[in-house]
Amino acid sequence: MANKSPAELKSEGVELKAVLAKVKKKQHNCAMLMSKDGIVLEVHLKKSPEVLVKAAKKAGGMAKGVWGTITMEGQVIIIDPINDKIPGNLPKVAKKFFSERGLKNRLELKEPDGDAAASAEAPAEEESAAPTRRAAPEPEAEAAAPAPEAAAEESAPARGRAAPEDDAEAAAGGEEVDPRVALEERLEELQPRIDTLLADTASLMIDGLKDTMGLFTRAMDDELFERAGEALDKVTTVLDDYDGLMAEKQPFLDRMSAMARNVARIVSGADDTAATAIARFKREFEYAVENNEWYSSGEKLDQMEALIGEHASTDEEPDVEDELGVEDDGSAEAETSATENDDSEDASASESAGDDRSRLVDAFKTLTPQIKTALKSGDKDSVKKVGMLAKGFAKAIKGGDLAKSQKIMDILEPMVAQASESNQSADANVQAKGGRLKQLKQMRTRIASLFKEMQQ
Repeated sequence: MANKSPAELKSEGVELKAVLAKVKKKQHNCAMLMSKDGIVLEVHLKKSPEVLVKAAKKAGGMAKGVWGTITMEGQVIIIDPINDKIPGNLPKVAKKFFSERGLKNRLELKEPDGDAAASAEAPAEEESAAPTRRAAPEPEAEAAAPAPEAAAEESAPARGRAAPEDDAEAAAGGEEVDPRVALEERLEELQPRIDTLLADTASLMIDGLKDTMGLFTRAMDDELFERAGEALDKVTTVLDDYDGLMAEKQPFLDRMSAMARNVARIVSGADDTAATAIARFKREFEYAVENNEWYSSGEKLDQMEALIGEHASTDEEPDVEDELGVEDDGSAEAETSATENDDSEDASASESAGDDRSRLVDAFKTLTPQIKTALKSGDKDSVKKVGMLAKGFAKAIKGGDLAKSQKIMDILEPMVAQASESNQSADANVQAKGGRLKQLKQMRTRIASLFKEMQQ
């Protein structure tokens, strides 16, 4: 038998006392099984004894025991069994179990094969001659009882014999309309949604959910099933409100998630002013979205997106090949390899390569005014691509990859020409924006540095 603290035994005694108080008022169905702690007792007003046997086994009960109906007279617990094999020492074990938990109850078992008709005709004779209940044996009598009966009980499993009423109830599906079972099934269906809300620890609805779930649990414990159903209706309402709230909230969270990488890049970047601004916008967004302030949430997201756009072409170092489809044909590597391995390279070929490089650099210088005009465009994508092409060209020239430089120039020339024609009239408006002016200054500084790099 497992050792339990006095506090645990006392707590179990209080629970048992509450259960027996219900039995005292009205007959219940029951299952009492032997266990390592003594016994496991399950009672219910409508559930069949066979169902209660399964519940008792799940609670730690063994195969041996008694099940049927249970009533009380004073401190005497009376079970009318429907099964045949009943352990002879069950009343003694039950009495000890109750005593350890501070209860003075004892167990009596009715004879399972008693003659009900004879009992009805001569009740007086039964009282004076042989009792219909089998009294719990005294300790001395238990000690003197022969062992073969106990050995036979251990070797033969207990057999359940369903009463006719129980068969009719099962056939009619009586257990399916049990209000407790129906409510438990409803709760099981709601459990995934309950878990989702509880996982959202910042939600203001958690306290309301917990309070309502407490009402449901107490009503179920007291078998006030109508009240429990009302509490579960309130739980459903809370969950519906939460789902409706999340339907509005989730798009803002998704937008924030999509820009999280760029936000982190700016926060950790070299521009302290931008880092401070976007960190403040992020804090203000988190406050607004958690307080269901949707207009303010959208406004803060717009501010973050604008700031990210302003720093897209200056802070990022994108790969020209990936973004614009300029394929690397390996000419740079081939040129380097040829230079290292062919010591007899023709001097005229070297001069020709030098001429090609000078031609490309001169073409880029000639294109510079149009590049500057294109960088004044209000089209963020256009500004980003022009900046990427300019950096890619400088990198290719410096690395000696003239083929790639030519490809980039072929893309850059028509792009800046078109941007220059379509955006010259909008130059003044673009320059009026503080953020865009800053971006243009940074880009112009970068273009100037590119010229220096190409001439080194």
